[in-house]
Parts: sequence; structure tokens; C-alpha cells
Amino acid sequence: MDDSDASIAPRTPVNELRAPSSARAALRGPVYLLALAVTVLSALGWMERRAEEQQPWSHAILATEGEPLWDGTRPIHVRTLPQDSLAPFDQILASALDSPEIRAQLPTDIPSITEKLVGITLTGDEWGPLLASGRPPRPGANEAVAGDFTHLSAITVGGETYQVTGRLQRGVAGLTTSYVVSFEDHKELFAESTGATTGWIDPNGVDRMQASDMPRNEQRQRRLYGGSAPNNPWLTTSAILTLAIMAGAGSMGHIRLFRALGHRPQGLLKPVLEAVNAWPRLFGACHVLFYVCVFAAMLAALEFPRANLLLMEIFRWTFSEGGLSNVGSAYESGNVLYAAWATFQHNFVVATLALAILPSMIFFFSGFALNAFRFCIVGLGMSPIIAGSVTHFSYHSITMVLELEAYIVASFFIVLWPVQLFRGVTSGNIGAEWRKGLAIVSSGTVLVGIMLAIAAVYEATTIILFR
Repeated sequence: MDDSDASIAPRTPVNELRAPSSARAALRGPVYLLALAVTVLSALGWMERRAEEQQPWSHAILATEGEPLWDGTRPIHVRTLPQDSLAPFDQILASALDSPEIRAQLPTDIPSITEKLVGITLTGDEWGPLLASGRPPRPGANEAVAGDFTHLSAITVGGETYQVTGRLQRGVAGLTTSYVVSFEDHKELFAESTGATTGWIDPNGVDRMQASDMPRNEQRQRRLYGGSAPNNPWLTTSAILTLAIMAGAGSMGHIRLFRALGHRPQGLLKPVLEAVNAWPRLFGACHVLFYVCVFAAMLAALEFPRANLLLMEIFRWTFSEGGLSNVGSAYESGNVLYAAWATFQHNFVVATLALAILPSMIFFFSGFALNAFRFCIVGLGMSPIIAGSVTHFSYHSITMVLELEAYIVASFFIVLWPVQLFRGVTSGNIGAEWRKGLAIVSSGTVLVGIMLAIAAVYEATTIILFR
């Protein structure tokens, strides 16, 4: 007897013991575990903020060209390095980003992936707090210090080789993708003929930027960088592991809840709840597969931070000026119900029903594959590698658990639809199996809608209250 046959067999004492007796009993353990994980994330967020406060230049903002927006900035000189200075994966990413096909889909003010040579004048005392290791460049020597996301031990510019003698702290914002030299000793590197530009950097630029209330699109147009810096790897890894525990607790809670509700299912949700109980291994496998996609991608962002930064920039543009600008405007309005409706409309009506469920009725498993791809993109783009992201997850993690679970449920019955049709063909009872499959899909769509509605209200409430 296979997995599905065993689950739809008449109730037995064993089945009674395996299913939680009530929704409250089903959720008790997972809720305690979720509360513990949120507490740990809050503690990690406190450590994140503490480290950011103690790190000089953690709120620096850099402009590669143009006049300073305010007084008290430091002049810098900037030269773009060739793509072969990038790490191999970043070279592939940069080439893809600059291809005409992809560029046509993106705003022109999202910059290419490059590394820069920055000339600045600092004293020895000013260099000290900025360095994580090594030493500053010696006067007159062909030496440089490197930002945290760079990888070379020496760079060649203008036919001269410059040895990297130190590395900047991870928390130094604005210079994570740059090599920095003393401008006074190497003015020739930034001659006008080289294409170099003159800009500025402000170690406390974030505070001034917030006071000026400059829109995000104007920041991109002015080529402003920085504002936040990378977290320490141990902090990011700890946060990812805690999020994985939350995902496990959320999965356990939902599975136990569905089994409790499916004990004697009634109403619109009966077909999908019966299917969850009839196919427990398939339902569990969907959870494992999709969460592996998310958390493997989150860990991959530690190795490929440029991909994370690029995706975050695209996400911001999408919600401010792109296809989801209506959702961004809803949140900007401060109206919780409006924001919740806009979120639900996109997450359920567009992303789930129109793009995943309905196409899968004809193109089998297409919605499943689409959701797996989305989970990878979400993991890579939302990995908490940048300062502030762990604090954000201390409340947004619940949204993650609620929303991702809904997409997993949708993926589950998307797989069951062709399975039911195949069983009908092989058994010669295609009409009955077709009706059963359609009932599961319809019932599951209602369940997913309810779950995403709850998630939308929570997300809108927390983001508007805590922003």
C-alpha cells in the first residue's frame, strides 16, 4: 500500500494518535519555538546595532561625481577598474547585467557591477580605526588598502602594480567594493584623461541624508553609494540558522494544524486538508525542497555578496518605480488596510493564482518550478548580510513563515493535479479523478488565499508601525 492509500484508509487508533487532537495542541510546541527564535533574532539585532554604532564610517555615503550636497564632506577621486579585477562569479554577473537583453528590463540608474580605485587624503590616525588588518599605504609607495568585497592582493593600474597592504573593516560603508590609495601620492592615476571623476564622501552621510528626505530614485541618479555596510559573517550565519529554525517551527506548526483540521474536515477546505493527510510524505518533501532553496541561497550570499546587493537594489526599484510601485505607494501612505490589500492583491491574485496555479492546470509543474526559482531569488536577495537586515528580520521573519508556507501549499497541490490526472488515465476512471483533482486545486486555492490574507495584514501592520 502506498503513501496515499495508507492515509485515506479508515481511521484507526494509530491514526488518532498521530494527528493532534486540536488546533491549539497542534500549535503549542511550534509557537513556543517561534517565540524563542524571535527572541534570539532580537538579540542578534541588538548586537548588529551595537556593532554598527561602534564602527567608524558605518553610515558613510559616497558620491562618485558631482558637487557635495552639504558642507563637511571629504573630496575623493574615483576611477573605474576593468571587469577582470572582479572575482570570477562577479565577472559573470557583471557581463549578464550589461547584456542588452537584461539592461532593457532594468532602469538606467542601476549601476553596473564594477570595482573602483578611490583616491583620498587621510592621516595615519584616521586610517587606524578603518582597518581590520594590515597597515595603511606608506607615503610615496605603490600601495593600497582594499574594501571587504574585493579579492585581489595587488592591482595593476596605468601600468603600475599596487600591493594591498591592509583591508578595511567590514563595517566601513561606501568603500566595500573599492581599492583606496593616497591621492596626494598618486594624483596621476586620476588625471582627466583616465576618465576619473571627482566626488565626495561623508562619514556621517546617513544622518544627513535622512534629514534631507531625498527620494531613493534621486539617490540612484546621483550615484550615491554606502549608507550601510556588511555584517560580520558569524552574525549573518547565526541569523540564517535562527531563521531556518523558525522555518522548521512554522512548517511543523502548519503541518500539525492541517492534520488536526483534517481529522474531520468539513466545508470548502475539506479536499485540500484530506489531500495533506493522504500525501504526508509529498507534503513534507515540498517543505524540505523549498526551504533548502531559500537557506542555501541565503548562505550563498555570504560568498557572492554582489548578487545580494544587486537583487536588493532591483527589489527597491521594483517597489518604488517598477511594476510593484503601487504596493510601495500603499506602504508610503501609512494606511494599513490599503497596504494589506495591495500586498494580498499581488501575492495571491497575481503571483500565485495568475502566474503559478492557473498556468499549471495546462503546463504541468510550471508553477512548482516557478516557486522553486522564486525561493532561490528570495533567499539570495534577502540574506541578512547587510547591517540592519537582522533587526528587520526580528519582526519580518513571521511574515516569511506565513507567506512561504502559503506558496509551499500551492506548490503541493500544483503537483497533485497532474498526479490525479495520471491516476485517472491508468485506472480508467479519469472523470472521477479529474473532479477530485479539481476539487483539491479549488480548495487549496481558497486555503492559500486565507493564508496570504493573514500574512498581508501582519506584514502591512508591522512594516508601517516599525519603519
